[in-house]
Amino acid sequence: MRANTDAAPVGAGPAWLDRRVAGWALYDVASSSYIAIVPLLFPLLFATVLDGAPRADAHFALLGALSLVVAGVAAPLIGALADRGRLLTWLAAATAVCCAACAAMPSLRTGDVLFASLAFVAAQCGYTVAMVLYESFLPRLATASAMARVSAFGWAAGLCGGLLALAIALAVARGRPDAEAAALAIGVAAVVFALLALPALGALRGIAPARLASRPATLRDAWRTIVDDLRGWRRHRNSARFLLAYLLINDASVTVVFVVSLFMRSTFGTTVEGLLLLVLLYNVIAAPATLAWGRVADRIGLKLAIHLNLVVWIAGILLMAYARDDRMPWLIVATFALVMASTNALCRALYARLVPVERSAQFFGFNAIVGRVSAALGPATYAAVTTWTGSSVAGLLSLLAFIVAGGVVLVFVDTTPVVVSMDDAREEAQT
Repeated sequence: MRANTDAAPVGAGPAWLDRRVAGWALYDVASSSYIAIVPLLFPLLFATVLDGAPRADAHFALLGALSLVVAGVAAPLIGALADRGRLLTWLAAATAVCCAACAAMPSLRTGDVLFASLAFVAAQCGYTVAMVLYESFLPRLATASAMARVSAFGWAAGLCGGLLALAIALAVARGRPDAEAAALAIGVAAVVFALLALPALGALRGIAPARLASRPATLRDAWRTIVDDLRGWRRHRNSARFLLAYLLINDASVTVVFVVSLFMRSTFGTTVEGLLLLVLLYNVIAAPATLAWGRVADRIGLKLAIHLNLVVWIAGILLMAYARDDRMPWLIVATFALVMASTNALCRALYARLVPVERSAQFFGFNAIVGRVSAALGPATYAAVTTWTGSSVAGLLSLLAFIVAGGVVLVFVDTTPVVVSMDDAREEAQT
């Protein structure tokens, strides 16, 4: 077996950008229309559905927690099923669920609390499971030396999809009341996701693994596989160590995403149209920044690149905590745009190096659980600190502890690939 190191020469290995990688990245283009619009604007639509009911924020927090639990349970189970065959079928089904739920959201009216809740949970779960299955293709596509560039390319391409959806949403929402603008923008996200997902799924057809068993896998089979891996976690302690680091880092990043729209409205009086413009700015900066970080990571190593990202995260959080000039929203968003997408892309690449390729969908399901837990833990910590101190600045500063702790744990992660990808295997056979 050839030697593997965290940092590899950029020219090493086979050409990394081929038709398979381009087809895989196209799905990121499609799915990013959801993440760029729906999580940002659905809370405003849900508030309209509640029509000023007391503790509307608590209602939405409970709904968000429910969606995290359901998605966290479903992701590894469906991942384990997909690893045994029909990965592409499961991906198509999860995509359809997310798009259909989003398409139903613009029809919500005051009092449709149950319908709105079901639509949001279905959309979140469909998106989460779809991304688990999509990301599980990564170790099947990329060699270890090109993992960061392939992951970053997919993420950067996805940001372009977000830009497309945002541009259309801005055009249809301009000049409309906030509730109507939010509903129309979410409808745009559903249409763009569906239209772009169709050719992307077709392009992924040749990459999906063959069925591993003569009979279809059952939920019982999937559960047994998950339990066996959890019991034998010592065999995968390195990937478990990474997941702990990612949980801590993601605690901070998810909390920033959750609070930024409310922060911009309460601190700077930003409107829905203004929020969409800020997200547009984010995508314009983040796409080339993510591509650049992918190339840097393949030169200097994934761990060092992630640690440099964390330094910029600290700077962005300090800006949120203390900057109050009217021009600061643009600087805050620009700072986070330099690293928010790239941190996720680099972490995805590092994790893809550490998971067994034949069970990649299941292991990315574990990664989704960590993401869901951190999505609950980070905002809960922020809320607790803010309530206890009476200061949102203290809540923001508490996020720095998560970033520092995650960076420390990451130091102890061995980045040598445990199992080679299919391209690595072919390259070894040739040598």
